[in-house]
Amino acid sequence: MIRTASRSVRSYCSVMEDLRGASRDESERASATERVEIQPGFELLLSRYQTGTARTLHVKVDRPMFSFGCIEEGRMEIAGIVGDVVLREGMGINMWASEGRYSFKVVPGMYRSLSLEVSADFLADRIIGPDFPSLQVLERALAKPSFPLFFRTQPLSSISQLASAALLNSPADVPFRSLFLESHALTILREQLMNVVPQNTTTKKDLALGRKDIDRLEEVRRLLVNSPEQSPSLFELAARAGMNECTMKRNFRTRFGMTVYEYLRRHRMRIADGMLRAGYCTISETATAVGYKSAGRFAMAFRREFGISPKKRQMIVRGRTEPPRAESAVGAFPN
Repeated sequence: MIRTASRSVRSYCSVMEDLRGASRDESERASATERVEIQPGFELLLSRYQTGTARTLHVKVDRPMFSFGCIEEGRMEIAGIVGDVVLREGMGINMWASEGRYSFKVVPGMYRSLSLEVSADFLADRIIGPDFPSLQVLERALAKPSFPLFFRTQPLSSISQLASAALLNSPADVPFRSLFLESHALTILREQLMNVVPQNTTTKKDLALGRKDIDRLEEVRRLLVNSPEQSPSLFELAARAGMNECTMKRNFRTRFGMTVYEYLRRHRMRIADGMLRAGYCTISETATAVGYKSAGRFAMAFRREFGISPKKRQMIVRGRTEPPRAESAVGAFPN
């Protein structure tokens, strides 16, 4: 069984900190980073930094480690045993590195990123159970013959996008911030484990969903995503997907980890945040575009999701103020 401690390994998160230090030495734009220990063995890193020159960082990994990272702005090239991959905006990477030396090349420009670092001890203590019969199952899933150095890039899932946007947009003074960070970080971790572990090792509920059920649920999801301004009833959604309402509600939660309307609300908020950041629409226009008849109700939903009001988001974008933050806190952005 793998055993390691998150603080004793050199991970993707550590690479980001090394780059931040190098940027300061070159007298480039000041960067901000925040490392949060969500739970022992499980850490979150939020970073924003800028480098004026291309750099190649060499990282030595002393013990096996698992990490997830996503870059919301910028680009990183990763070279390893199995070749090169490029990580761009809107993409995520799951990485399992055994002992060895790896290279990370960053191109000039601004970077904003989110990373999770997870020790095997945390996985063994918190994750092993009905999902994984043993830690070896996860290890085998990661250490496939074709991936001596495991890394897999993929577009972020809708759930990961929503959770990442919430984390990266949270100011330092968001109410109950520790709970806010923990809940969203755990959501992302679950999504990434689902990406790397074979389907025959997932939960019994997931296995209970047949191919037809999954296709129908994807149709429900598409209806929600393609028409965020609409507020269809559960009956209408179920009918269009060819399911009964009770089955749809139960299976949707199993598939996506939240209710139909929670998914719709989060999707709407992500679109709204992007519209406000673009600066072309008023708050009232944004509210209407994502299905809210009342700007007040929209503002309440936006604050609940991101911890700040729509008006404050506009002010930040226009440069009239900065979000309140601790000295080490980081700026944020959605995909």
